[in-house]
Amino acid sequence: MADDLLAIFTVVYEVLSAAFTTLRSYQALRVGATRELQTQKKGLTYLVLEQGILVATTRGKEDKF
Repeated sequence: MADDLLAIFTVVYEVLSAAFTTLRSYQALRVGATRELQTQKKGLTYLVLEQGILVATTRGKEDKF
């Protein structure tokens, strides 16, 4: 029972963490929208958003090969 609960809370934590990080990165990019996109792509905020989306969309797919 405790192991199942821990697994559920871990998944919930990971999903909320990814969602909040993506949301905050998007907000930061939107605020800095006055700069050119090429300049933003060199920034840390863009990198965090890009890697967060990459990890969120590929997590668990390595088990299917």
